[in-house]
Amino acid sequence: MYTLEQQVGALTSELAVEKASSNQAGKEKNRLENSFSEQLSKASEDIRELKALLGEKEAYAGELVQTLTQTQEDLRESSEKNEKLKSKLADWERDYEILEDKIAIEVSWEFLKSRHDTLIEVSQEKFNLESELAKIKETIEKTQ
Repeated sequence: MYTLEQQVGALTSELAVEKASSNQAGKEKNRLENSFSEQLSKASEDIRELKALLGEKEAYAGELVQTLTQTQEDLRESSEKNEKLKSKLADWERDYEILEDKIAIEVSWEFLKSRHDTLIEVSQEKFNLESELAKIKETIEKTQ
């Protein structure tokens, strides 16, 4: 058996070990609390940065929507202008065809008037058709 002094010494020694262990646990607890606090602070900072990035993303998305809306409006206006131009072009093509027909008619009319004038002139000069045809035949035969 142990004497009381030995038991006190053993208990004191055990107490010292427990105190050292408790001090070590306290230090470890403080270290873990500090580490956790730093991680929490870093996570909070990361969350603030992510919120800021999310705000920028939302602003950019808003700008994109606005740009897309404007682009669609511009495209719609351009399509309308294009349709109007196509319509004008079709009108101009019809007008040009009418003008071509009118010019052809005017040329034909001028040609007919010229023939008419020639026939009037010939009839006034007592034109001999048979002698003229004979001359033409003779000329053709000579050239062959």
